[in-house]
Amino acid sequence: MSSSCDEKKKAGLCKKNEAKKINDKLVDVYRQYLELRFCEPGPGELAEYDWYSLPNELPFRFYNYSIMLGEYAQGLSNSINELNRYVVTLKTWDKVLRNIDDDFRFKLMLEMIDPIASIAINLPRIIKKRAFFSIAHLCHQVNMSKEQDWSEDKLPNDDKIEQEHADNAGKRWRKYCKTKVALEKIDNKNYSEKTKQFRNKYNHRFPPNIEEGHTGLSQRRIDEDGRWEYGIGGFIEPLPLSLIVSLLSDQYKIIISAYNSYQKLILSQVDFIEKKTQAMNLPKVKEASRN
Repeated sequence: MSSSCDEKKKAGLCKKNEAKKINDKLVDVYRQYLELRFCEPGPGELAEYDWYSLPNELPFRFYNYSIMLGEYAQGLSNSINELNRYVVTLKTWDKVLRNIDDDFRFKLMLEMIDPIASIAINLPRIIKKRAFFSIAHLCHQVNMSKEQDWSEDKLPNDDKIEQEHADNAGKRWRKYCKTKVALEKIDNKNYSEKTKQFRNKYNHRFPPNIEEGHTGLSQRRIDEDGRWEYGIGGFIEPLPLSLIVSLLSDQYKIIISAYNSYQKLILSQVDFIEKKTQAMNLPKVKEASRN
């Protein structure tokens, strides 16, 4: 009985010692990362905040617009700047990985890199969807004051809002066309193909791995004659971190350009609200404060 307890204690002690070695090495590698991280340039300029200014007092009909714009503008800038940080983070880890032995790379990928890379690859699509969602709402709010044939029921409930609703609400604004074209370049076919449909597979199936490991070892498909077949033995190569950084850097530049177009669209609405406010003699409320 005593011998059995001693063996368990030794095994537990060995596990603790091994865990400490791994933790110490992770700390050492993270120190290397930090030495490089804050000297690494980002993929472009950061998204700005406070880029619009509504009148201090607004007619009540524009109160919802003011609240929504405050939330959406800050949320989009936050998401874009989040992508900027992730690109710098992944770019730095790519440099650190070059000096890491193969045995430790897996632990490092699991603890430090995979979660950020997975979120980052998904972010362009997320930013694009959020932009169209906000456009649908903001155009809808102003259209109810601008267009006689526009009513509350022109926009569906939030969980049903898609790009087509932004198109419908936005087409009455001259600057919407350029904004739409710019936004549609985000997460486009080229990006999807070069990431091997990572976003779609990550959310609905099984995505390619990052840096190491193959997927898709057995694939079910229809051949040219319309018959089902199984491809066994083929595989999907992992996505190199250097490729992910390059693709996300390109996407970031596209996103910043699209955000500039987005701002011009919204500023045209702000201008409309300012003129409408000056001409209206209605009960007014102070503009909603922005956090």
